Amino acid sequence: MELKQLLALVTVGDTGSVTKAARLLHVVQPAVSRYIRALEDEIGVPLFERSRQGMTLTPAGEVLAERARRALLELDRARAEIRPDREHVRGIVTIGLLESTVELVAAPLWRCWDAGTRASRCGS
Repeated sequence: MELKQLLALVTVGDTGSVTKAARLLHVVQPAVSRYIRALEDEIGVPLFERSRQGMTLTPAGEVLAERARRALLELDRARAEIRPDREHVRGIVTIGLLESTVELVAAPLWRCWDAGTRASRCGS
């Protein structure tokens, strides 16, 4: 099991789409599909139900995604503790969004954070 596979699992589970997950993860769609398939092969059970409407986690996928989410969060916390940067605020920020606003708000917020822009300058 690799971190990129777990990140793909969580992101596809959250978005319901390999295409949207690939965009958020800044990788190509076939890579995300490969990560998911490799994880399913390793675990030995399907983690997603695939349909024309998108992908939804199976019960086994739900269990693994929840554990993966916790593991990824702990790794982020460890990184924040190990690499202190005295010039910048450090820590973990958790943002809750209504499902209806995710696409509208999350992508610009992610781009702003990913670009390293300070929050006070985002969107200006």
